[in-house]
Amino acid sequence: MAECRKRTQHSLILRCKSGVTRITLDSLEYCEVQGRTLVFHLLDGTVIESSGSMDELARQLADYPGFLRPHRSYLVNMEYIQNITAKSITMESLAEVPLPHGRFTAVRDQYLEYAFAGKKVVL
Repeated sequence: MAECRKRTQHSLILRCKSGVTRITLDSLEYCEVQGRTLVFHLLDGTVIESSGSMDELARQLADYPGFLRPHRSYLVNMEYIQNITAKSITMESLAEVPLPHGRFTAVRDQYLEYAFAGKKVVL
């Protein structure tokens, strides 16, 4: 069963200082870009730095509807969004992702569409 589960899990292979690392998309809470470095924040608190561009990462994850790019420097896994306000998104780890002025409505609508599609909403 573990082998079947591993095959169905989608993952990213990252080049980082310590070598090559594989992370599952389920374990990725959010990613941010700092300078020319992508910083991946995982659910267990692990932080992995890798080279690359946010545009390329967003392109690679375009087929996975659970990811949202609310800001040019951030990509978040909507599964782990705890709260959305006009100024920021709060993740499960309580990390705050800034929301650019005027993006609240679009981000909120995209999140609600994702939540309703996954039947995760109870009114």
